[in-house]
Amino acid sequence: MIYPDEKEWENGPEAVRSLRTNKMIEGIIEGKTASQSAQLAGFGPAACRTPWKLIPPDEMRSRFQQIAEKKGLTLDKIGDKISSHLNARASYVDKDEGLIQSNVPDYKVQQKALDQLTTLLGMQDASKVAQGGSTISLSISGPAADRLAAMLSGE
Repeated sequence: MIYPDEKEWENGPEAVRSLRTNKMIEGIIEGKTASQSAQLAGFGPAACRTPWKLIPPDEMRSRFQQIAEKKGLTLDKIGDKISSHLNARASYVDKDEGLIQSNVPDYKVQQKALDQLTTLLGMQDASKVAQGGSTISLSISGPAADRLAAMLSGE
């Protein structure tokens, strides 16, 4: 569990809400749905039906970035993983030889990596955005964006 800042050790409803918010974001980072995360964090049934209304978007983005970094999800680590998936090759399992890596590109994995990269850089496909739904996007600008671009270009 990520421990709250010292000011959050205070008692009262705001301290409890802050702890619940952190727990909800941790659940999302771990791969749970927002509703599951809200329920596990102790929010009531009505709040769990609309979990994205619990936290203002700017606060969600800020807390998400803080918790992600504390868990080791740095920009470099994410960039390395996306970069490796951009060159993914298909594989299959042979009953005698086990896992076989082919020279054929795995377009499904490569497309997923491109989708993740464009989302990360804030260049989502307009048709996906128009469909609605809830997403968390991290905005990268300045030196961080330059580092990510250099890393992905192999410089």
